Amino acid sequence: MSNLFTLIFLVLSVTQVYSQDDWFSYITEKDKEFMAVTTNLRYDNAKPNYKNLLIVGKTTQKCHKNGYPTELGLEELFTFSDTTAQVLNRTVKKNRLVGVLTYQCNGFDVFYIKDTVGVRSALEKVYGNYFNNEKYYIFLKQDKRWQYYKDILFPKRFTDDFFINQELLTALFYDGYNLNDEYNLIHWFYFKKEKYRKKFLEKLKVINVTVHSLKTIEGKNHPYELQLVRKDQLQPAFIDELTRTFGIFAESYGGFYDGWGIKQKTIATAILNFYALSITKIHHFIF
Repeated sequence: MSNLFTLIFLVLSVTQVYSQDDWFSYITEKDKEFMAVTTNLRYDNAKPNYKNLLIVGKTTQKCHKNGYPTELGLEELFTFSDTTAQVLNRTVKKNRLVGVLTYQCNGFDVFYIKDTVGVRSALEKVYGNYFNNEKYYIFLKQDKRWQYYKDILFPKRFTDDFFINQELLTALFYDGYNLNDEYNLIHWFYFKKEKYRKKFLEKLKVINVTVHSLKTIEGKNHPYELQLVRKDQLQPAFIDELTRTFGIFAESYGGFYDGWGIKQKTIATAILNFYALSITKIHHFIF
């Protein structure tokens, strides 16, 4: 686990240095598939006067079955993004990368730019030279009110549960998990009194849960731990509703809900990959 803490520290250190930016990644559903969204939350409050939306992207053949690129696929997309950034910095210096979308083996960079003169032709020329045999996209239109940012990039929910769930969902999705498949999910609960835990468990048995473990942890304010297993899909909206319901129900029995997972080894591996990728992304966005 020391490697995990080192990676977390590195991510936090980088983001603190560039504290004016606030990048956040989450998974959302689109046309019965899943899309990974990385967005800069800072632009919810303060938007520059750049009125033109530019979306560029390319397809990669190197991706998991869930549509998210493998490491080699990401390297392809990063090369494309770096090339795009160089062209924009030469053509229209007033530009802001506000988000990145990854959907069904396609990666898209989302910009707002001040001026559009010569942008499309400059991009087409470079893409034609370097990505001639590959499928790429250029979408350019006026968006004075930053509607695309509001509707597509900015998360619809902004609760603690949403952010906590998305950290693990994103890690698993990056690792190739199909969120439409069912998995045996472990859920953690803690109670002040053993009798409350017993009553809670009796009520919950009607929703097809099984007991994974019962523990007593001395010295804790809520010493009575309960781990339950339930088979569910990992659709983000469903997970949000399930965990919210578990939280409310546990509180009604003098306890609290403390999150979910699949297997400890799987979770640790997925989160390590997530933070390693986050470092790469942050470096890519900034430099």
